[in-house]
Amino acid sequence: AGGLRSAKAPEVNWSLLDQRCAILAEAQRWGANLLALQECEQSDPYAELIGSGYAFVGSAPAPEARGHVHLYVRGPLRAERLDIDPRDAGAAAVMARVHLEDARGFVAVAVHLPAGKGAAGRRGALLTRVMDVAGKAASARTLGVLVLGDCNARDEEIGSLCQDTDVREARYSGYSWCPRQNKFFADNDFDGPGLRFDRILCSGALWAEA
Repeated sequence: AGGLRSAKAPEVNWSLLDQRCAILAEAQRWGANLLALQECEQSDPYAELIGSGYAFVGSAPAPEARGHVHLYVRGPLRAERLDIDPRDAGAAAVMARVHLEDARGFVAVAVHLPAGKGAAGRRGALLTRVMDVAGKAASARTLGVLVLGDCNARDEEIGSLCQDTDVREARYSGYSWCPRQNKFFADNDFDGPGLRFDRILCSGALWAEA
């Protein structure tokens, strides 16, 4: 959360470092081979993840949100970061060519798109540019493009976004942002059931592999 302290944190003996360690411990518990983080309070990699076998691919500032976007991989995945001009990507994005054990691979893009209902058009335009740049980085052995992170897109928006960019979403149950359950912000007056802002989008043969 970009270095912000949770409103539900203990009043004493709970620091931002404690909060960060709790979040990273949860990420490590899942044991994912590909890890995308948003709102990181630093551009440098987290030592906790490096110490548990993750390789840091890179980071990018998120000027329209808080902090930075990070991308990590660990075995059996290998990754090489692809240089990407933020003006080309049009969003806070870290892009990499990820290699699988069988010599195939895919292009992974960790993103943080702008928030708010008024930014729906820009989210679509930015995702289109991200997919265009990622597609140009693909090769004959590339299964497709995997975009993951905080897309800030509601369910009613994601369908048209997928259609416009020729991707499919890996849907999940539940919500990634649910103020009724997670009282991180004390003054949040959102009264809905929750939203799936965090998304995983696939293109090409990568969808069939998933």
